[in-house]
Amino acid sequence: MIRSEKSFRNSLRRNDMLLPRSLKGRLLIGVSALIISTSILISGVFAHLYRDSLFRWMIAQSENIAHSIVLEIADKILIDDLLSLQKILDQQVHNNKDIAYIFVYRDETVLANTFSGGFPLGLLAVNQISFGEESQAQLIRSTTGEHFLDIAWPIFEGKGGVLRVGFTDKFYHYQLVKLWIQLAVATTGILALGLALSYLFIKRITKPLNMLTEAATKIGRAEFDITLEIKGEYTEVDQLTRAFNLMINYLKEHILHLERKKQELEHAYAQSKIQAQALERAYHQAQILGEIAQEIGRLQNR
Repeated sequence: MIRSEKSFRNSLRRNDMLLPRSLKGRLLIGVSALIISTSILISGVFAHLYRDSLFRWMIAQSENIAHSIVLEIADKILIDDLLSLQKILDQQVHNNKDIAYIFVYRDETVLANTFSGGFPLGLLAVNQISFGEESQAQLIRSTTGEHFLDIAWPIFEGKGGVLRVGFTDKFYHYQLVKLWIQLAVATTGILALGLALSYLFIKRITKPLNMLTEAATKIGRAEFDITLEIKGEYTEVDQLTRAFNLMINYLKEHILHLERKKQELEHAYAQSKIQAQALERAYHQAQILGEIAQEIGRLQNR
């Protein structure tokens, strides 16, 4: 029990040594922690909202592109011109770097696709839509770990087949990284500005306290000829300064009173010393006169 109490006290001492001893330093650390935590919280909330809005915007843009492709290939589907269909799909992938793949299927049969290494197994079963359904978007992951936004768009309400367009998430991640960099720069700037303003504010607040500390130190050295300035803002510090000035004035008057008493006592002591010396001389003179009288008496008796 004694050892645990000693270790607890030692830990408290170490923690106290790590913290700054001045009030200004502690206030600055507290304000810095508040600014940093608030900035991180606001940045996190803003990033979350931006990520959601960016994802919705990405889905809307992808659906617009898929719709435009459907309008372009609709007549090729009607006349069953698969060669022209393949050229259009290849051209779309070549012109738009965000498109990873395109394929068209009908009745579980792939009519055209842009996969150079062969159509991947299992992709057809993902993000399927039934006859008569509207378009839908789904975030899928490949076997290599890449993520794609897959858009399924029906052609002629599904009668002509379904267009599938896969978009890479590179732009999405690029925008998120760009956002985090901007937030980091903005947070750093806000933190630096906040710390600078906090330092000036804390310096202004603690300046009267530092003056009181210096004045108390001078009083400890018996220097009482000091008067602290009161700005008249009627704050707690001003009230403390006013009380401190009253205390100093009281100490001055009390010290002057003690000095006067000391001088009076010294004067009285000097006077009493002089009187004692006079009494002592008178006593010696009387003693001498008595001895002389005794001698005269003896001479007369002879």
